[in-house]
Amino acid sequence: MFLARERAAKRFAGTPWRCNAEMPTGVLHGEYRLPGKAMAPLLRCLDSGVLSARGLDRVLRVAWTLADLTDRARPGVEETSAALGLWLGEER
Repeated sequence: MFLARERAAKRFAGTPWRCNAEMPTGVLHGEYRLPGKAMAPLLRCLDSGVLSARGLDRVLRVAWTLADLTDRARPGVEETSAALGLWLGEER
């Protein structure tokens, strides 16, 4: 887990944030926006009302943390789906 924190700290060097949880929404959907393929499962849930906009942001932050834990540069479908499953209380 220490390495994941280190990765996040390195990514946020030069910003006021130290971890994914502190990343503001504007930055989350701007500079750290994920590709459409990674966002697809989340957007389906958002469109169907299963996920709120606030929930989407929280799931995205968890996806970034999962990517840090698995030493990936950015979350992909695997991380966003896993984060969504955690949020919904399901195994994915």
